[in-house]
Amino acid sequence: MKFLNIIPIAIFSLILTGVSNAQDQGKKFQFEFGYGIALTGDTEKNDFQILRGVEFSTPLIGRNIEIATKYVFKNRRFIGLGFTMQSYTNILNGTGVLDEDRVLVFNDYRLEDEIQYIELQYGKFFDNGLDFTISAFTIFYFNPILDQEPNGFELGNPGRSSDDLGLAIALGYRLFENNSINVSLRAKLSYSLNGVEAITLTPLLRFNF
Repeated sequence: MKFLNIIPIAIFSLILTGVSNAQDQGKKFQFEFGYGIALTGDTEKNDFQILRGVEFSTPLIGRNIEIATKYVFKNRRFIGLGFTMQSYTNILNGTGVLDEDRVLVFNDYRLEDEIQYIELQYGKFFDNGLDFTISAFTIFYFNPILDQEPNGFELGNPGRSSDDLGLAIALGYRLFENNSINVSLRAKLSYSLNGVEAITLTPLLRFNF
């Protein structure tokens, strides 16, 4: 834990050093939006609740949404602040049996498991179309939440659980680029003190200004 606590400080120190040494370099801003898929590293997430007759769990594959603002130097190195949300959703239908006295009927009930990241990014765009990013992040977990609850049924642990820290590495490839727009595809691995959080594959749309 102490090691991960000093990582954001070390990256921020590198950023300040880069900014102070880049007085004669050009710079610009970039806004980034991405929508893709995520494969969770939590293989036990399907054990959230045992309910005979209904698969009361969330899937291992979900959606990944990312936004970020970057400050790009003339040498194409960049720093950035990003936000990522991963959502794993299951639609419940059918009749579930809790015990001899309780039978629950589900009709299009939405069960959602959500994870959010706030990232401090550092990386570089290369001339061959590749880009590399390393991020230090704070992660927020939200236990599976049911959009409505059947009578006589309570979720085991709804709401937000303990937060954590971690690192992410990402490799992207630019499919199209001009002075204003950048279209890319990026793969990313996120790792926290809990282990692998997710592997994502995300198409990105970037705007330069």
